[in-house]
Amino acid sequence: MAASTEIEIKLACGAHHAKALLKHPALSHPAPDARPFRHKLVNIYFDTEDFDLRRRKMALRLRRQGQQWLQTLKASGDRDNGVAIRREWEMPVAGQALELRRLRDTPLADVLEDIGDPDLLQPIFRAEFVREAWTVRPFPRYAPDFIAEIAFDNGQIVAGERTDRISEIEIELKAGHQRELEYLAHLLMRDLKIKPEPRSKAKRGYALLKSEMVPA
Repeated sequence: MAASTEIEIKLACGAHHAKALLKHPALSHPAPDARPFRHKLVNIYFDTEDFDLRRRKMALRLRRQGQQWLQTLKASGDRDNGVAIRREWEMPVAGQALELRRLRDTPLADVLEDIGDPDLLQPIFRAEFVREAWTVRPFPRYAPDFIAEIAFDNGQIVAGERTDRISEIEIELKAGHQRELEYLAHLLMRDLKIKPEPRSKAKRGYALLKSEMVPA
């Protein structure tokens, strides 16, 4: 399966910022045939006891969205002016179980060969959140080909007994150029008075897990 490229910017925000987002002009220009959606998502992240995936800058998760399960492998890429660029392999799976054979043509194959036993990949933390999302074409006059998904995520990351709140806006490039994505992020930061969130949910989960393992 060929990798796709995920290009996105995360912005840290609070509940009051989310209310302000609903009134932002960017949401007044929906992409053709696009409708807002609201879903409860549960992400379960997997790794070995020695964090073999983390050391290789990979994240492996199962996501439940309604009755559907998705399996996703992300390989860390570049960061460019606050923009996260990652390779991604995503596919539906039958249920709450990894289907590792379908990732045999990805960088995960080398990890599986090294660890020897795929059962060593176990759930290590999860992210539970509600996502509200809008697919927009915010600059129809000067950048009509630019389309982005703007999502507000609200929930928590759970690692053992520790939790960390999720309250962030994600802007993902769907079509067009990265420069328009950066400009849209600039407008949202300026108008909503918010700042970038450079950490992925996976990175925050590993940090939370590390603090969970430190004796009180």
